[in-house]
Amino acid sequence: APDEVCATLEVNAGVMQMRGRRIMEVGVPLLHVMSERGLRGIIAHEYGHYAGGDTRLGPWVWRTYDGVARTIEYLTDDDGDDGWTQRAVRQPFIWYGNAFMRITAAIKRRQEFAADQIAANRAGRDAYAEALRRVHAYGPAFGAYWNNEVAAVLEAGRRPPVVAGFDTYLRSSAIDTAATDFLEQQLQEKTDRYDSHPSLSERL
Repeated sequence: APDEVCATLEVNAGVMQMRGRRIMEVGVPLLHVMSERGLRGIIAHEYGHYAGGDTRLGPWVWRTYDGVARTIEYLTDDDGDDGWTQRAVRQPFIWYGNAFMRITAAIKRRQEFAADQIAANRAGRDAYAEALRRVHAYGPAFGAYWNNEVAAVLEAGRRPPVVAGFDTYLRSSAIDTAATDFLEQQLQEKTDRYDSHPSLSERL
């Protein structure tokens, strides 16, 4: 189980491990875009990352990639006018960095599939598949709601009913149409070899 659970303002959830402590983030907007069973699937997916030990790999991956990136930056002139010796020394690090990211991205995609399987087993295949669709469809909705509807009211010194307002926002036919169109775009996307997550169509 996580040592700490944080609420965020995203239509998403996630887990991480920092200094040995397990942290889970659960987006409050998730409570408004899916069923209880769907939410159970999303949280089970995140527990799947804990069960697979995935969060222990993350810090090592980013430390390694950050070290490669800093080495490449160190071997690059600020003005971009590099000599052939600099380019020759730098190139192996670029090759290694790209290969490292391709390999670790492939590992992460397999981890996502394994966590998806746990989620489907816990919430049911159809309920979890619908939850995935709704996360992708309404992912941008809260950000748009906050920027276009809430921020101006806060700047005016008012305290709007954010949660009730978001429910009303989601019932708008324009938002529903935009979410449907965005979901169709997501379903057409293909997985790139550098992607940490498989495409939605592959996950479904």
